[in-house]
Amino acid sequence: MPRLIHRMSTPNMSPWARLRADVDMVVVHYTGALQASGTLSWFNDPKSQVSAHYVVNRQGDYWPFETIERTLWHAGDSTWMGKRYCNRRSVGVELAATRDSGFTDAQYDTLLFILSDVMMLCPIRYIVGHEHIAPGRKIDPGPLFEWDRLVPATQRHLDVEWLGGEKLRKVLITSHVDLGKPKVTPTPVSQTEDPRMEPGKDPWWHRLVEPFRRG
Repeated sequence: MPRLIHRMSTPNMSPWARLRADVDMVVVHYTGALQASGTLSWFNDPKSQVSAHYVVNRQGDYWPFETIERTLWHAGDSTWMGKRYCNRRSVGVELAATRDSGFTDAQYDTLLFILSDVMMLCPIRYIVGHEHIAPGRKIDPGPLFEWDRLVPATQRHLDVEWLGGEKLRKVLITSHVDLGKPKVTPTPVSQTEDPRMEPGKDPWWHRLVEPFRRG
């Protein structure tokens, strides 16, 4: 089972809570470095204005930030299915990797674990990369990321429609993943509600603020 190192907090998040029912995306990123320590520090720096819900190191250990009810700043100026600013509807996962490093088996295992947990809490329909929601601006997780390795996570959650840049049906046709023998049988780690703020809808001024958030 993947090892949870420590639950983290970050100053880089929107001040209001959101409903789990409004979260329908998971966005996969790479950090741009092989060590997770720099990303953890960066997410704790208010000057960075960047954060994500999970950071996963090369060994598959992971750090959750805040809770799913919090809008963290990982997507930046982004659009998916005609809707801009994907931060407010997504969970961000950062994998310690670079453009050329590829990803470890342990990272794929942990990502499957996280996806299963998140999909039990939220009606996830889209599992995509930063490159898919911000094309031309972002390139991660890039061509070395093996999207078909996430297929097992989708088999128990029928809401998923897209995996990477393709409709899930097309990915399933071309995938060689053995669905009968998943590498991971995740045990969900429940996330608690954040008591600091009642869930609610985005205020009108969110549209003015979010374009300036980085990610």
